Order: sequence, then C-alpha cells, then structure tokens
Amino acid sequence: MVWSLLLIAFGVAALAYSSDWFVDGAAVLADRLAVPSVVIGTLVIGLGTSLPELFVSTLAAVDGDLNLGIGNIVGSNTANLTVVLGIAAMIGVVRVDSEIVRREALLMLGSCVLVALLAWRKLTLVGGLILLVGLAGYLALTAVQARRSRNDRLTADVEEYTEKERRYPIWMEVGRTLIGLVGTVAAARALVIGAVGLADRFGLSSGFVGLSIVALGTSLPELAAAVQAVRRKEDELLLGNLVGSNLLNSLLVGGLVGVVGQGVEVTSAVVHRGMVVMLLSVAVVTVLMVTRARIGRAAGVALASAYVVSVAVLAQG
Repeated sequence: MVWSLLLIAFGVAALAYSSDWFVDGAAVLADRLAVPSVVIGTLVIGLGTSLPELFVSTLAAVDGDLNLGIGNIVGSNTANLTVVLGIAAMIGVVRVDSEIVRREALLMLGSCVLVALLAWRKLTLVGGLILLVGLAGYLALTAVQARRSRNDRLTADVEEYTEKERRYPIWMEVGRTLIGLVGTVAAARALVIGAVGLADRFGLSSGFVGLSIVALGTSLPELAAAVQAVRRKEDELLLGNLVGSNLLNSLLVGGLVGVVGQGVEVTSAVVHRGMVVMLLSVAVVTVLMVTRARIGRAAGVALASAYVVSVAVLAQG
C-alpha cells in the first residue's frame, strides 16, 4: 500500500510540473511559429493540459482496464468544470465575453455526450474512430475560426500570455517542451500503477479510482493554469483552456482509448453513474457560458461543492 501511495504522490506531483513545462514551452513555440492565437488558446494549451489524461487513459486501455481509462476521462471532464472552474471563480469573477468560447462550449457539450454514448457499454475500435473523426472536424473548425476571429477577447488573452512566458531562446523552449512531454509520460505511468495497486488493496473499483483520485491528479495542470489565468484577469484564456481540454479529453483521449482498448466492456456501474454526473455538470456550465453569465464566488462554491457531493455519492455505490 505504501508503495502505491508513493507512486500516486509522485505521479500527481510530476504531472503538475511536467505538463506545466510542456504547456508553457509549446505555447511560446507555437507563437514564435506564427500559429494563430485562437489555435494556441483552445488547442495548444488545451492539449498540453490534457496530456496527463491522454497518457493515463491510453496506458490503462493498453493494460485492458477500460474502467480506469474511461473513468479518468469522465472524472477529469467533471473536475475541470466543477473543481477547477469553481476554485478559479472563488479567486475572482470569471466573465464569459468571448464568442469563440461560447461556440466551443456547445461543441464541448456535444463531444461529452458522444463519448458517453459510445462508451456506455464498451468503446470499440469503430467508436474510437468516430471520436477521432470528430476531432478532425473540430481541428478544421478551429482553423476556420482562426481566420475569422482576430479581434476576439480570447486572442488578446493568448497574446498577453505568450508575451509573459517568452523568457528563453528557442532551443530552450524546445528543451522544456520535450522534458515536459517525457516527464508527463513517466508520471502518468506511475499514477496508473499506483492507482491500480491502491484499488486492489482497499477493494475499490478501478472505475471509482479513475473517477476520483486519478481524475483529480490529471486535472492539476488545468487547475494551475486556471489560477494563473484568473489572477492575470485572463478569463477567456481560462475558459478556452477548460473547454479545449474537455473537447480533447472526449475526442482525442476517448478516440485513442477506443483504438487501443480492444473493445473491452465498461463494467463499472460507478463509471456509468459518473457519466451522468459529467453530462449534468457540462450542461450546467455550457448554459452559463452561452448566456454570458458572470461566474462569481457563490457559483464557484456551488460548483466545487457539487463535485464533492457527487464523489461521495458515487463512493457509496
């Protein structure tokens, strides 16, 4: 048990640092390569903060543990929009002024519904390919938005972010990006091994461990980015990162889990109930974003509390 706890602690801590290195390095490199700000805000940074979910869920699927793999996707999507957004809103009011974020919030809702439907019983190769085709469509739409949305608030936030992070020569940016990538892979492997060991020791289902401990661990990069963004009053970057991360969790990570998971059935009832919780949380936050709501301290407390209550209820099952 001690070994499992040490692996989990190492994995969580290393994920937070290594993915942060990857996010900062990749964002600055993309900016120096003249990648449009919209693409950086929703895709590059979203991909960076989704790397833990990508490696944790894919490695779990390779090991044949689809409950852990899907549970991590579901739990991370839920945590991003409850714990992460809730804590950010407790620090400062989060305003939804970006037209891009509002459009992508609807895409996020659709992608979460799609991955839940495909993974309800088992995520097959066909289901994985459907999600990857959806990812291709999302990338194409992002490219179109990049040409049409030069004056969006998200663009301004991304430009400010990359300007502040541009501290090193390009070869050092490449280095910290690669170190962040390798570190994330190693940390994800440690987290999976530790989580499975802990589940076996306490008789917990791997699905519940994926929904809770592992999901919170893999959501740490989003939390770190959110706190940093809200302190800088870069609300659109914060929201763009969360929306982009959930989109990539559902389409990219879900797609890869389907491709490498060999059609193993999702047998955990906890994961099934977790999918319902995920869809409810995504639907609520999507409504807040689309209606241009101001997400303040009271809403932040409500979101974070909803996550705690839902995990407690799921634990009873």
